[in-house]
Amino acid sequence: MKLFLTLFFAQVLFTFNLFADTFTLKGKVTGSETFNYAYVFNNSYKLLDKAKIVDGSYSFNGEIDYKQRFGQIPYAIILLEKNPLSTVELENLNLLSRRDHDICRVLMEKNINLLYNTDQKTFSLSGGELNEVQNLFENALANFRNKRDSIYLAIDKTDLPKKEDKKSLETQRLYTQTMYGFINIIKKHPDSRAAVFNFPSVIYNNGISGMEVLDAFSLFSPSIVNSEFGQYVFKDVKDKIRSEELMAKPAYIVGMKMPAFSLKNERDNLLKGEFQPAKYTLIDFWATWCGPCRKETPNIIKAFTAYHREGFNVMTISIDDEKDKSKWIEALKTDHMDKFTNLFNGGDLSGLGRELKIVSIPTNYLVDGDGIIVATNLRGDMLLKKLQELIPIHTSSTKEEQMAKPNYIDTNEK
Repeated sequence: MKLFLTLFFAQVLFTFNLFADTFTLKGKVTGSETFNYAYVFNNSYKLLDKAKIVDGSYSFNGEIDYKQRFGQIPYAIILLEKNPLSTVELENLNLLSRRDHDICRVLMEKNINLLYNTDQKTFSLSGGELNEVQNLFENALANFRNKRDSIYLAIDKTDLPKKEDKKSLETQRLYTQTMYGFINIIKKHPDSRAAVFNFPSVIYNNGISGMEVLDAFSLFSPSIVNSEFGQYVFKDVKDKIRSEELMAKPAYIVGMKMPAFSLKNERDNLLKGEFQPAKYTLIDFWATWCGPCRKETPNIIKAFTAYHREGFNVMTISIDDEKDKSKWIEALKTDHMDKFTNLFNGGDLSGLGRELKIVSIPTNYLVDGDGIIVATNLRGDMLLKKLQELIPIHTSSTKEEQMAKPNYIDTNEK
């Protein structure tokens, strides 16, 4: 009996170990820059280990955790540093997402080789079938970053106005080109789990339409399409197409009356969506996590300063999740939105956001005193120009307000 139990537990241990693979990652740093530390994080940005880089080399060993959500491939994030990271930096989950260079995602295989060239700022991955394909995607991203940095340097040397806006446009253009490059990689590797692992970046790119994304997804082999992770990302493909269809056919357009609504403000008071006695009110949908939204706020403040005395009000409506309500209140102070009427919708799938079918932000509606929509999605100088058309300039306005008012001249007029 004792011998039987011994053999039984030995068999159980052997069977368990079949599913408990280990990995070995050997890293090498070459080039003129010196890095002294390497950190490895899991896909939840949790620190797994760190190593001292000696003579340009470092290594990691550990177990591969195959229990991933939605059937995703287990992966790790390698971060190279010149100086050791502090505890605060390690606990900051945004640390990795903010990094441009010196960071690489590796797919977990038994043997992984990772070479980083500091002069070219590129990683080279090898050691297994998955990382051979992953290397193509990592190189594409490295090329994007290097081209972007070159363009930034060129823009900084010019006398162009609004340099940051120009940089943003060029970044979007380059990144969209990179995502089309991702699609070309998928064409060559339709059976690769590494290819579908990188596919969400294609889905979320605004420069590629939903139907183009669907066409790209159809390039994958049936085994990839029908896999757990394949079906997971396919849901996002369908959501993108649905969102674009809703945007093409908005629920409320110019000439329609804004629906009645009641939402709470930052003091938790319930306010009704009433627009009298204002002549015009801008209803602006935004969220604290939306960079373009917050970048637009100074333009709205400028319009408010110029035309508030003439009867123009601003009502902002946040679609932040309920759990982020405190972040919303803090952002109102940080972005100087205290003179607006600020309301909280609590997500985009409920309340007014759902009725208006808000599928992207920033989105805004300019309504008159009766709640009739007179314009939509006015951004930048478009808002000021529209207000100049609608509201006569009052001669008793303050100097600050007069300076905020635009002076549009049609250069085509003789």
